Amino acid sequence: MSSAFQLIWLGYVFLFDLRVAGFDVLPDAVGYLLIGLGLHRLSRVNQHFAAAARLAPVAMVLSLADFYQPSKPGTGPLVLTGPSFSTLTGALLTVGTMAMLVVNMMMTWHLLMGTAQLAKRHKEDDIEERAGTLWPEYKTLHILLLIVWPVVALVPSAGWVAPLCQLSVAVIAYLSTITWLREAADAFSGVPIKGT
Repeated sequence: MSSAFQLIWLGYVFLFDLRVAGFDVLPDAVGYLLIGLGLHRLSRVNQHFAAAARLAPVAMVLSLADFYQPSKPGTGPLVLTGPSFSTLTGALLTVGTMAMLVVNMMMTWHLLMGTAQLAKRHKEDDIEERAGTLWPEYKTLHILLLIVWPVVALVPSAGWVAPLCQLSVAVIAYLSTITWLREAADAFSGVPIKGT
């Protein structure tokens, strides 16, 4: 079971938004693939893991919309314009990214609840309790990002706000989730997936 959680936490590392010349050097699609593989291994444990495993491929496809964000002309390779509604392509990519964020939240909620159920069954109180406290933080940051994303798309001069918000979500929400998943991997290292 530990290897499944290791795949999942490694997948969340790829959700960090690190860009060069507009390209995500840690592609979210790779992250969702790793998360999906880990969740697939856990899908027999409970219905939450099974539901999360079904959502991971959807998030992977939607994440392709966020693979590239063009740099502003005349700026360095790390300065981005952020989302845009100024072109049809920009609008589709913006909507696709927002849809990915919604699916990400649903998948993560099922992951947290599935792990909490597993922790309760194996009397891992710290893991269970942390699942409950992680969710409000994770949800709030992603809802804020869902609000910021279309606002920035409508106001191109504020494009720098979107990448900054994505970085904040990664540092706060993803880093906390990764730390907790690594603890879960250690806690369930001797637990077989079958018969849990």
